[in-house]
Amino acid sequence: MNKGSSNSLLICISVLFVSFYIGATSTSEDMSMEDILNYGAVEYVAESNLDGIYATLTAEESNIIQAEQTVVSTMETVAEAYYKESQGNIQDSEEGQVNIEDGDDSAFASMAIAKVSSYVNITETASKDGTVVGKLYNGSFATVVSEENNWTKIRSGVVTGYVPSSSLITGEEVKNTYKNYITYMAEATVNSLNIRSEKSTSASKIATINKGTKLEVIDKSDPKWVQVSFLNKKGYISTDYVKIELSYKYAISVKEEGELQKAAAAAKLTQAATSLTTTYGSKTTINSADMRLLVCLVFCESGSEPYAGKLAVANVVLNRYHSSKYPNTIKAVIYQSGQFSPTWNGMLNKRLATYDSGGFTSKNHLESIQAVKDALDGKNNIGSRLYFNGYNYEKNRGHKNAVRISNHLFW
Repeated sequence: MNKGSSNSLLICISVLFVSFYIGATSTSEDMSMEDILNYGAVEYVAESNLDGIYATLTAEESNIIQAEQTVVSTMETVAEAYYKESQGNIQDSEEGQVNIEDGDDSAFASMAIAKVSSYVNITETASKDGTVVGKLYNGSFATVVSEENNWTKIRSGVVTGYVPSSSLITGEEVKNTYKNYITYMAEATVNSLNIRSEKSTSASKIATINKGTKLEVIDKSDPKWVQVSFLNKKGYISTDYVKIELSYKYAISVKEEGELQKAAAAAKLTQAATSLTTTYGSKTTINSADMRLLVCLVFCESGSEPYAGKLAVANVVLNRYHSSKYPNTIKAVIYQSGQFSPTWNGMLNKRLATYDSGGFTSKNHLESIQAVKDALDGKNNIGSRLYFNGYNYEKNRGHKNAVRISNHLFW
């Protein structure tokens, strides 16, 4: 790669905000900002990369990728905005781009790395009582602007401010240790690129990825093959079809932190939804009139949602039907005051008329019928949850054990 291009120590969106690796053993507890920045995994599969992967992965691995895709999409939107903002600060001039791979010792003269237990506040003035403008997490890089009275003015990401000089390593120590804080990423430049088990085109395939997929580099010493990490597996990709980039962490502003915390909350809900297990319990028997009501309600509430959303709504009604807290008939559950808006806004009556005239023939009509039948047969994808509403209305209300399925939140 050319000097001063992506081989330089530049800010790379693709690593800083894709540190959410949704593993099979992950919990649904809130992640701290330190977790967000230091979670460690950097395996990134964007939406456009999914089609070429599923054939070579297990169902569990595919579910992991689907969750990761949603999280990355949310996080990367935030990252891109701040990356563009930061370009005006440190990327525009050629002098601001430091190429540390060409033996340029002067590059280290103004470089600093945070060495703290978690993070250090960046303040507007050289005082611990100064207004906090951002945070510099352990291992994050910064440019030294000036030093005064045990305080160092730094620029990192979109943040400029002061940190205690004792929280940084600089000079020769940076030169000797910086490689411990950087990550190399390999980005596929073509579609249908095979990850091999060995350095050979005849070796078995671990997976097939598409253009734009970014994976952490384990070893790049071979000019023909790069070793990468993919879903906790190690494999090899031909260097003819990837580009290698340096990535590292930098400061996060107060504004960024707020946005990331919102994204982390969304990621938590996505993770919980992906980890849901579909169970098969006892069958529920209802009469044809109740079947008619339930099908039409499911269509009213989730007609444009995917099958999983329709199944979830059907199970909310059945969970209430089986609960001592609610009426003991399907009709009474559905028509309970203040519960399901289609019962009082006229929509349910319209759908019932369509159903009675034989008009339930569209894809979503038929999915609603199938979802109800499956739910009655004991198929359940939301456990014992009793409530749902639009995701955007409920996402910030702190519901315990909430999960998101498409545009609805269930709790």
